[in-house]
Amino acid sequence: MGQRRLILGVIMLILFAACPRFQPEQRKEKPIILVSIAPQKYFLEQVAGKDSFNIVVIVPEGQSPHSYEPSPSQLALMSKGVLWFTTGVEFETVLVSKLLAVAPKLKVIDTTRDIQFRRLEAHEHEENEMHESHGEQDNEHEGRDPHVWMSFANVQIQTRIMSEVLSEHFPQ
Repeated sequence: MGQRRLILGVIMLILFAACPRFQPEQRKEKPIILVSIAPQKYFLEQVAGKDSFNIVVIVPEGQSPHSYEPSPSQLALMSKGVLWFTTGVEFETVLVSKLLAVAPKLKVIDTTRDIQFRRLEAHEHEENEMHESHGEQDNEHEGRDPHVWMSFANVQIQTRIMSEVLSEHFPQ
């Protein structure tokens, strides 16, 4: 009887050792890459594919980049980002300092660095935009046109920068 238990124990030990070890599947989370506006997400997906990264558009659909303020939960999600591809929209200037305060390792990449901006005329407005007073010009009407994604040549520059940065940070 004792020998049977010993033989059975040895067989069980051998079988247990021979079985593959089952470990919980480790899901590797995709790196989070931030883009300021929806057109950038499309461009980035064309460069990197849709499955390589979790691309987060900072300005949600239906919101205006001119008046956007992130909620605390949006800031928390953004703070997990690895890269942020900016496009020269006004809100980015304020948000960069807030975001870097909570996510100092975030790399901010200006995709407009090689772009020649079109100058805005003093009274040029976005389509359907109305203003009641033209007494004083505000900064939104002066300077450069931030709508760089509207030009094919500018999009080529932005996607080249995105491709170079992704190759540098994610060489695989």
